[in-house]
Amino acid sequence: MRRYRDTTPEAHLFPTRPYDLVKEFVIALVAVAVLTAALAAVFSSPDEKAISLSDWAKAAPADVVATATSELAGTSTSAGYGAPYNTAGPGQKLGPLALQRWAGVRVPVDSAKDLVLAPLSHVDADPGLAAALARYNAAAADQQSTCAKAYADALGKAPDGDPARVVAGSYGPVPAVAAGLLNLARSGGLESALTSGQSFYATDQTKPLLLLSDSSYLADRGQAQHLGGKQWGMMNETGKYPGQAWLWLYTFWYQVKPFSSSGNADALVWGLMAILTLGLLLIPWIPGLRSLPRHLGVHRLIWRGSGEPRPSPPRQADPQTPPAVGKPSTSGGQPVRKVGTDVVAPTRRPPPGYVAIGLSAAAAVIAAAVDPAVGAMLALTACLLILLALDDRSARARKNRPEREVSTHAAEGIVQLEWLDSAHQHPASGTHAGRGCAGSCPQRFRRATLE
Repeated sequence: MRRYRDTTPEAHLFPTRPYDLVKEFVIALVAVAVLTAALAAVFSSPDEKAISLSDWAKAAPADVVATATSELAGTSTSAGYGAPYNTAGPGQKLGPLALQRWAGVRVPVDSAKDLVLAPLSHVDADPGLAAALARYNAAAADQQSTCAKAYADALGKAPDGDPARVVAGSYGPVPAVAAGLLNLARSGGLESALTSGQSFYATDQTKPLLLLSDSSYLADRGQAQHLGGKQWGMMNETGKYPGQAWLWLYTFWYQVKPFSSSGNADALVWGLMAILTLGLLLIPWIPGLRSLPRHLGVHRLIWRGSGEPRPSPPRQADPQTPPAVGKPSTSGGQPVRKVGTDVVAPTRRPPPGYVAIGLSAAAAVIAAAVDPAVGAMLALTACLLILLALDDRSARARKNRPEREVSTHAAEGIVQLEWLDSAHQHPASGTHAGRGCAGSCPQRFRRATLE
């Protein structure tokens, strides 16, 4: 039998040319630096000035009064937000899991007291405001809430929400208190009053941000800068500049139902992205998905000739032992079975996780009746379990196929060579055990004829 030889030339036989690595590195560094500076000058995000409470009071005074009234009435967003500020709201939930409540109230905030009444209590130069605060604090809680809600309704009915055009009513000291907060914000003292009581460096902006986020002014500014939730704002930069494009998938779910209309959109989208991320990490172990690159063949566009596997040279069998013909022979007391060219030993497949699939599907159906978003997430989980339960037959067939090599023999026909797993005697270096034998050992194969 003719022996095949590797004809690949050695590396030193290829032609060479001089190459200045330092020169190439300097050129690349300068080119990248110039390109980065140019792109940053053209496409960098603008330096937008931060919104202060003073700017808010000067730009939208009616909105400041309406926000202060909603804080006193307990109808603002922060008043009913829930953890970590208070226990007024359930917060974000993922099915039966109250995720937002798990950490508890870590930053306690009473919207009426901390955002309106406490800052105004430090104002000493306004006797009218002091008298209004004394009347408000002396009133019962029900009366405070009734007056604040009545004034909030009147502001909503007034043209442009102008406090000066509100119809007369029984509003108690609420209008005076709201007007006092507007004057304090205009003077620039509201922001410092909300951050007072901290350390020397007042870096905690929680209360100013909560008060500003309860207004409609901040939302309007965000919409004007294309940062709204329905404008894919999570991945946008201020204005029309490029933003965080890698967040497109995360913000995509906020644009479709049921997430766009759900009060638990944040938790639901987080859960869905967690499942998708887990699926991405487990792709190498998911039958079907892990075989997509091989079936799609995208790699052939980069690695040309990948579809034509290089044939490996056949190994030479022991010339001293003639191939078995007819009746199967034995080697070392071990019978040598007759195999065909495509015959693979049957293997027992592990049972798929039908129980997990059934439970996930049932949970998806039940959850869909309560919350469609949770049902969709559980249905996706069931699909992933089904993919995990499926068997990649081609991969298993390759794994279970016995390693063998086929060589041609001029006088005796095609011969099947199989690994000899039993111990045998190497002519040169002693006893070896099958697969661990050196490549030069002539006794490392046993033979069986092909049918």
